[in-house]
Amino acid sequence: MTGIVERHPIRNPRTGETELADHLVAEWAAPVAPQGAAIRRWISRHPGIKGVGDGYAERLWDAYGCGLYDLLRKRDVLALAAVLDISKASAIVQAFGLLVDEVGALEDLDGLGMDGRTANAALRLFGADAGRRFREDPYLLTLLEPWPKVDTAALASGLLPSDTRRLLAAVDVAAARTFRTTESNLGGHTVVLRGPLRGRVREMLGRIAGGQADAAIDMALAKGLLVEVGPERYQARAPAHMEREIERAVAERLARPRLPVDRAMIAAVVAEVEREDGIRLATEQREAVSLALSSGVAVITGGAGTGKSTVVKAIRLAHLRAGRGDYAQVALSGRAAKRLREAAGGEALTVYRYLKDAELGRLAMRRGLLVVDEFSMVGTPDLWLLLTVTPLEVDVLLVGDPAQLPPIKAGNPAAVLAASHSVPRATLRVPQRQAESTGIPQVADRMRAGVLPELPPFDLAAPDRQGVFLWGCGEDDVPGCVLQAFETIVGAPARAPDRRAVERMHRADIQVLAMTRHGPAGAGELGDAIERRWMSAQESVHDWGFRIGSKLLWTRNSYDRPTGRVGSDGEEDTVDLMNGALGVIVRATSLGAEARFDDGVLSELKRADLSDMLRGWAITVHKAQGSAFRTVLIPVVRCRLLDRAMLYTAVTRARLTAVLVGDPGRIGRALTAPPLAWRRMQALNIDAAAQGMPV
Repeated sequence: MTGIVERHPIRNPRTGETELADHLVAEWAAPVAPQGAAIRRWISRHPGIKGVGDGYAERLWDAYGCGLYDLLRKRDVLALAAVLDISKASAIVQAFGLLVDEVGALEDLDGLGMDGRTANAALRLFGADAGRRFREDPYLLTLLEPWPKVDTAALASGLLPSDTRRLLAAVDVAAARTFRTTESNLGGHTVVLRGPLRGRVREMLGRIAGGQADAAIDMALAKGLLVEVGPERYQARAPAHMEREIERAVAERLARPRLPVDRAMIAAVVAEVEREDGIRLATEQREAVSLALSSGVAVITGGAGTGKSTVVKAIRLAHLRAGRGDYAQVALSGRAAKRLREAAGGEALTVYRYLKDAELGRLAMRRGLLVVDEFSMVGTPDLWLLLTVTPLEVDVLLVGDPAQLPPIKAGNPAAVLAASHSVPRATLRVPQRQAESTGIPQVADRMRAGVLPELPPFDLAAPDRQGVFLWGCGEDDVPGCVLQAFETIVGAPARAPDRRAVERMHRADIQVLAMTRHGPAGAGELGDAIERRWMSAQESVHDWGFRIGSKLLWTRNSYDRPTGRVGSDGEEDTVDLMNGALGVIVRATSLGAEARFDDGVLSELKRADLSDMLRGWAITVHKAQGSAFRTVLIPVVRCRLLDRAMLYTAVTRARLTAVLVGDPGRIGRALTAPPLAWRRMQALNIDAAAQGMPV
């Protein structure tokens, strides 16, 4: 407790006389956590101590209190066995002996009154030196634990509310919250304004020290924890460093001398691609190929289905034909990387795998070209890492559609790069995925521009009509309307096992694209509803909850999975299953089930794989980015992620028919309002860096 001492009269109950006594008028008080929490949690959570949970650990502390540490040091199995059985006592002593230094640190943290979870987090971060490091600066633990837990432990250890370490940590954590994309306002900012930052800091510091929020911000600026990038506009150290490094990497590549482009060779490559694919490249696509080979950094943008992957295929062939060094192509998700590999040829990696291979020395590019596909979803941290590990002698080509879904991580570098006057850019405008006659390209263009198009109502009597349609209804009615539209397209559920009915469902190539996974109109519940209604009569696969013909969504990048089949070389075949792959269970096996995925891959799934499998009848729009289906049903409900980019991305997944199901007013407001990604504040300035101006 802290406060001021005042003398006040009190009545002595023994003598009945009044006398003056010291009183502490408290300004602040923090409860002391019960001791023993750290060692109890260590005992109950240690993987080497079987059969000892919270109850047994608490009984040990009740029996011996702080003396428990001495018993463990003396390896007194019999004393512990008086409370537990001999096998449990032996396991505890053996585990303690292997980590005696760390458990000594837990005793130190227990003495500070720290709760068990926070103490174990300190142990993970600092090791045997945890007690001393915590006393030096307890707020380093905010790397692992949320502010309230760390702050409570710090105050309980005796730290004053106005301690400089606490003030600086509050600013640091408040600025970091802005960078995250999980806050209620979606976050994702690399810049924070003083006003909102002051409010967060004041709230975190509480009533006693909240009035020092402005002083704390000024102190953080003086110590370099914050970087000023404009009037009352700041960046935390990490996003400031990332953005400056991105600017430097782009500017240096743009300034590097270039070799002339062999246009005759490019023309020959384009003709070769046209013959192989049976298509005719538009003029803008041909120009994009030349552009990519003419600059150290280039951007190719275009709406969904405008042939960006075909252009990348021609670029790859032209680069290799010209002998310009190494070539690598990456995408953020495993499924996008697989689609890139199929469309452009050659190996394609996820961003994570590219970074990991570079770190381990398995990938050593010296000069050449790196292609980053679906770059609208690449956030500031990922782009910084890509440009950091890739040598400056390697050109970088960014391919994507900034109007589609924004990055999962913070920042929105695609918007800056696509609008830069310094970075060469080619824009593809001619639709290739959908025919003009479907009407989808025209509607998509209007949606992309933030204009609400006039959409005809969906006609249950003519479900095969091509185009974009609206089924207007209230939010509570959305799930039922989606299921009714689904039935109109695929037919009524079979009442008995009928493989032909299931095959008809899959041939319809219909996909429900939900805003989120949860809720009555979410992918989870809609997928379950379709499975129950249309698949309940089909043959079960063990007790998995799936049936022959069930559609599934794979949710993890899984490389080199054995197929159970032997190849021509006598070795067992392996396949890669990418996060987001859709498959169909084709038969049960003795150990599991065999599924055929959307790229033709057959893979045997085991019981252990169930944690990586979801229903595939309904998926989120995020999982569908880069895919295409004949028909998509889009339930539109209240959702913090709902915006123009979400609806545009969903509609452009359809090759022939898209149906928006929901309140027309909500759809209109989402389309006409600026995309959520535009709200992300950032200080990335490619043009200033390229021109040598201070950023």
